[in-house]
Amino acid sequence: MILIISSETDQSTSDVIKWLIKNEKAYVRLGEQQFVNSLYFTLESSGIQISLKIGGVLINFDQITSFWFRKHTLEILSNLEIRVEAKEKNLRSPYIKEYLVDEEIDSIRQFLFYELEKKNHLGNFKVGDGNKLISFSVARDCGFKIPTSYISSDLRWLKQKFEHSDKLIVKPIEEAYTCIHNKIGITGNYDIAKASVFENKESTVFPSCLQSYLDKKMELRVFYLKGKCYSMAIFSQSNSKTKIDFRNYDDDKPNRFVPYKLPKTIETQTIEFMKKINLKTGSLDLVLTSDNEYIFLEVNPVGQYGMVSEPCNYKLDKKIARELAL
Repeated sequence: MILIISSETDQSTSDVIKWLIKNEKAYVRLGEQQFVNSLYFTLESSGIQISLKIGGVLINFDQITSFWFRKHTLEILSNLEIRVEAKEKNLRSPYIKEYLVDEEIDSIRQFLFYELEKKNHLGNFKVGDGNKLISFSVARDCGFKIPTSYISSDLRWLKQKFEHSDKLIVKPIEEAYTCIHNKIGITGNYDIAKASVFENKESTVFPSCLQSYLDKKMELRVFYLKGKCYSMAIFSQSNSKTKIDFRNYDDDKPNRFVPYKLPKTIETQTIEFMKKINLKTGSLDLVLTSDNEYIFLEVNPVGQYGMVSEPCNYKLDKKIARELAL
């Protein structure tokens, strides 16, 4: 049986499951609605036994042959009402509930992931959505070139970098913020840094990032799966809307997406990077500059791959299903 942890709405997961069903492979998908109702652990010198009740069905860990951490998290006893009883009223602290959820339940969750990752698996719960700063450090160690980035809470220091650089962009340290407020979508975009950013502000600000602007020939999205790279070129530079970041999609004039073959050196660096960061799968963003330099931007351990698979006919959902069915 294959255990999958993913958001209920993730279409990429659903596409893989279609192949599992076609090939008559048993699976369980856990998400927001489907979660662990009860658990049974026995830990002793002779061995460890784990059983989970999911949707009223008892599953022994020995039945699980493969595990895929795709998105979301492992929900445990989500419907349990936690009541704290004490002889004295002043001992009924709300912090006890926080302790039970944040410490006790989380300890169980970490243990389950530890045991699951002993099996044939894809994804890495500990890495989560990734960390760009750590990724830059690892990428540099692997020989990648990375964009010059300045991060500080000292606005005067950032202003000096701005004044002594050709062109910088303002960007979040991690992913851009998105939310829906009053039925209106709000998102933070990357933009060219302007002098007005530094005017009429306190000298100390929230840690902010300025990054060198890259004159791109093309952007590259690389989906990595257990030692193999599936790459796509994105011609975003000629469109003013997508010039800085292709994710500022232009539905009227969409960018061209075509299959792309990475140079052997870059492919080798990609494989080394993914091994060092302990990921068997993930989506990487690179840039090929107008000077023909490959620049590493980021890796998203749970990034979408449909946008690479469909235009390039890579059939990645079928390949992932095959890996899980081993």
